[in-house]
Amino acid sequence: AGLSGNISIDAGTVTLSSGGFLDTDTANGQGGSVTVKAAQSLALSGRAFISAGTNGAGDAGSLSIETPRLSLDNARIEAESRGSGAAGSIDVATAELLLGNGSLITATTFADGTGGQLLINADTITIGRASGLVTETAGSGAAGAIFIEADSLAIERGFIRSSSFIAPEADPSQLPQGAAGSILIETGTLSVRQGAISSSTVGGGLAGLIGISAETIALFESSL
Repeated sequence: AGLSGNISIDAGTVTLSSGGFLDTDTANGQGGSVTVKAAQSLALSGRAFISAGTNGAGDAGSLSIETPRLSLDNARIEAESRGSGAAGSIDVATAELLLGNGSLITATTFADGTGGQLLINADTITIGRASGLVTETAGSGAAGAIFIEADSLAIERGFIRSSSFIAPEADPSQLPQGAAGSILIETGTLSVRQGAISSSTVGGGLAGLIGISAETIALFESSL
């Protein structure tokens, strides 16, 4: 049960495109962490991804991103558990976060392992079409919580969600028993247009709390 190696990048501009990726996985040993510090920007596009996961008893490593501008266009940042080991957390610190064209920052557990948390600290967050910040469970492990601190948060045809779901390969009669995570948002301005903020389950697990502290909230054809 050896340890998985860490990935650490410290650069001015980091770009991943056309399926490019940074990935660290483990089975029984402790998973490696992924740390990206980009002094100017980090951009992912064209199905590029950054991932840390576990397929067994070992806990997955964490993902940490620090950059003035983080943009995802048809891309994802993910932490996964497919075993009894816990998924790692995803910690993002940025001035500007942009998600578009089906992009996700997501922590998911498919089995007994506890799902990872999302911790997002930004000046402005824009979540566009079919994109979102997500924690999920398809097993008995609980989904992680989502913590967001931002001066402004705009969701347009996107979502912030913690939920349970039935995995495509699972027996549809065996509903997931894991609880959904809580969603806690602290922001100056929250705008949601044709989008949603939700915590829900399809099995025996409990849904999580949604807590929002904001000076201004505007909803347009949207739901909380």
